This record gives sequence, C-alpha cells and structure tokens, in this order.
Amino acid sequence: MVKAKVLVVDEEERAYAPLKSGLSEYGYEVHTTTTTFAALSLAGAHDYKAALVALASIPDAACLSGLQVGRPGLPVIVVC
Repeated sequence: MVKAKVLVVDEEERAYAPLKSGLSEYGYEVHTTTTTFAALSLAGAHDYKAALVALASIPDAACLSGLQVGRPGLPVIVVC
C-alpha cells in the first residue's frame, strides 16, 4: 500500500517528532524540512497530498507562493 505523503515546513526541528509520529499513525509518510528552498525542492520531487507550513517559516511568503506555483491545487495549511 502506498502511503499518502505530507510535507512539514518548520524552522523548529523539535516540532517534527510529534507531527511525524501522529501523522504516521494515520498512515501518512511525512517529509520535513527547515528551509523554504528545501521545501520547494521536495515539493517538486514528490506527490504530496498536503503541506503544513509554520507561520514563522514564511516571513516573506516565498514558500507559500512557490508551493502554489510549483504545485497548483496542493492544500497548504499554515500553522502558528
């Protein structure tokens, strides 16, 4: 069975563990990164079902606009 993939972008690496654990329990494969550049690269290489982006990681909105251009229709959830 192929797992649905979720991208998590957060400059705080400590936030990954609970998110990754929780989403994995529901059958998701979770990819994480701390940078906008890496997020855009990952989004171009994988078929994500959603992206969770920490508000602090997008001070200039480059990540959001890049995800929207590179992956139209990708649900992007901004978390505080």
